[in-house]
Amino acid sequence: MYNNLFHKMGFTQKDLKPVRTPLIGFNSSSILPLEKITLMVHVGIVAVLVEFVVIDSDCLYNAIMGKTWLHMLREAHSFYHQKIKFPTPRGIIEICGDQPSLKSYFYASIKTRGK
Repeated sequence: MYNNLFHKMGFTQKDLKPVRTPLIGFNSSSILPLEKITLMVHVGIVAVLVEFVVIDSDCLYNAIMGKTWLHMLREAHSFYHQKIKFPTPRGIIEICGDQPSLKSYFYASIKTRGK
């Protein structure tokens, strides 16, 4: 989770717990996280506790969700179709990605790299 989202959600430094390991980025550079916070994430009718590492960096995204929460949901995914499905007590839930939004984020991130 990026620091700006952390503050927009109304959390303060008191809500954080220490982190002792660096976070390795997509470009193999390491970032020292500020700290971590555990939050309840609601996906349809399912709620799971997810640990977020808070970093002080700029990004087009608010947060990057890792594989841990997907494994907790017992999900099956298709990156090609940009969908995940997972079982709930009421049946299977399907979440679909937003292809146009993903493309616009991708192109915007390419443009900002040159600046």
